Amino acid sequence: MFYSAFTGSTSLGSAAWSIAQMIYREFNMVGDVTALYISILNKFKQISSTLNGDLSWNELGLIIGDLSKFLISIVPTARISDLVALLWSSASIL
Repeated sequence: MFYSAFTGSTSLGSAAWSIAQMIYREFNMVGDVTALYISILNKFKQISSTLNGDLSWNELGLIIGDLSKFLISIVPTARISDLVALLWSSASIL
């Protein structure tokens, strides 16, 4: 899922912006999308700094789990199926 973003074929910033917009659309969130974008981008940077330039399948799974926990903290009242759908649709971005 994060392979393109973390190997450099897309930027972390553009991936974070697209996902922030998707979250706002899918969950009808009110407020500033820029603040959510910055939070997601910071999360991506934290994840990226732990990779040391290598991305294994195990780390990829940990990244997806980490992003899932982060999304639950953003939209705690969302149904699990909606969160899974959001992760699935963001796969093409990442």
